[in-house]
Formats: sequence, C-alpha cells, structure tokens
Amino acid sequence: MLQKILFKLKSYCALLKFRLSLVVTFSAGFGYALSAHPFNFDTTFVLFCFGGFCMAGGASAFNQIIEKTHDQQMQRTKNRPLPTQALTILQAYICAIVVTLIGLYCLYKTTNPLVVLLGLLSWVIYVLIYTPCKRISPVAVLIGAIPGALPPLMGCVAVDHAFSPLGYILFLLQFIWQFPHFWSIAWLGKADYQKAGFRLLPMQGNHKMLALQMIGYTFLLLPCGLLPTQLGITGYFSAIGVSVGSVLFLIPMVLFFKKDTRKMVLLIMFGSFLYLPFVQMMYLINKL
Repeated sequence: MLQKILFKLKSYCALLKFRLSLVVTFSAGFGYALSAHPFNFDTTFVLFCFGGFCMAGGASAFNQIIEKTHDQQMQRTKNRPLPTQALTILQAYICAIVVTLIGLYCLYKTTNPLVVLLGLLSWVIYVLIYTPCKRISPVAVLIGAIPGALPPLMGCVAVDHAFSPLGYILFLLQFIWQFPHFWSIAWLGKADYQKAGFRLLPMQGNHKMLALQMIGYTFLLLPCGLLPTQLGITGYFSAIGVSVGSVLFLIPMVLFFKKDTRKMVLLIMFGSFLYLPFVQMMYLINKL
C-alpha cells in the first residue's frame, strides 16, 4: 500500500516537473530577495515562492497533457506519467487545475494584482502559445523565453509593487540566457525532437550558424549582467563574477563552432545549468 502511494506521489511530482518548478521558484525568490531592503525570510516570502512553484508546476502539467501523444514518441519523455499511464488524463487535469488555482491564490494573498497578472500571462504564453508553437516554428524558443524570464521580474514586482530597472534587467538576463540553454538541449536531442515533430532549432540545424547565434546571445549576457553594477544596484564583486562566468560559458560555444561534437554541446548545456544560478548568487552575495 505504501509503495503504491509513493509511486503515485512520484508520478505527480513528475507531472509537475518538480525540479524544473524548483528552478523557476528559485529565480522568483532571487528577484524578491534582491529587491527587498532588508530581506526577511518570512511567511510572505515562503507563500510567494510556493505560489510561483504551483503556477510553474500547473503549467508543466498542462503542457504534458497537451503533448501526451508526442511524449510517447520520444525516448527522453516516453517514461513520463501520462505515456506510461501511471496517471490518467482525468487525474492529470484535476492536479493541473487545483495546483494552478492554489498558485494563483497564494500570489493574490501575499503580493499584488500586478504579480498575479504576470503569473497568468506566463501561464497563458507557456501553455496556450509556446506549447503548440513547438511543432510549427523555431520561433517557439523566443516565445517560450518570455514566461521563462518572468519569475525574477515577478519577484521584484512583489516587493516594489511596480516595475523597476532591476526587474527589467533580471528579465532581460534570463531571457537572453535561455537561447543557448534551449538550443543546446534541442541539439543533443534533435533526432528525438524531429521524430515527435518539434521544430526548435534555427537555420535548419546548421551547427556553425547555431553556434554563431549562441555566441551572439552569450556576448549580450555580459553587458546585461553588468548593468546592476553600472546602476549602483550591486558592486564590483558581482561584476567580476559575471565577467568570468560569461567568458567560461562562451568557450565551449567557440569550440562547437569549430567542430560539431557532442562533448562541446554537453559542456554548453551543463554550463547553462551553472551560469544562471552562479550569476544570481554573485548578485545576492554582493548585496549581503
């Protein structure tokens, strides 16, 4: 009995993309903590983060409901709870709706209407626009980068009750970062994505053109990452960290341009996993 309960819980966690939702929550909490003067780890902050987690998890659940048949065709996603029938469609719908409503309620009770609107906007773009666009055009990556960049902006707005220069900068930084991040994942799984009918790679999958675009976006990360220092929001410590991190992130992209190897794309992907939290931690440490 206990084993069955644990299996169901694991299935629901997979439906909500638990780890990805935690990353989204961290970005939202980061924006909140960086904007707060002083920062207090209180009930308001915890409920705001929980609301963000639920909104992200609910959107991921709806995404999997919509893409159930496509997930069945891909090696990477065929073991998700809907393709394996660990959860029924009805169970998935109930979970997605309930979790999304809990998220909206938490944001409404702990923040302000602007944050709730941003949360709804993120949900709508991700579920209703980005998800179907993945099978139509590589422009889906640009569309998906918008909800992916909104969490830190929501964190800033939760504190300031309005848009601020810091919120715009954090949005822009996370928006730009997503292009090399998404494209490295799409390149590694391109056969799988093509089999399921997803079109996520630009330039018909030409590795040199893809590498040049990755390099271009990563170059943009540096001046964007230095803006908080230039505006006096953070100090020179974070500026040094952002500069070093951007250069290290760039190296495997240059090597990928020279030669299409799986090893270099893996380095880009893992570098993207490390780059954003590293930069965020530099900002937070500099604030302390």
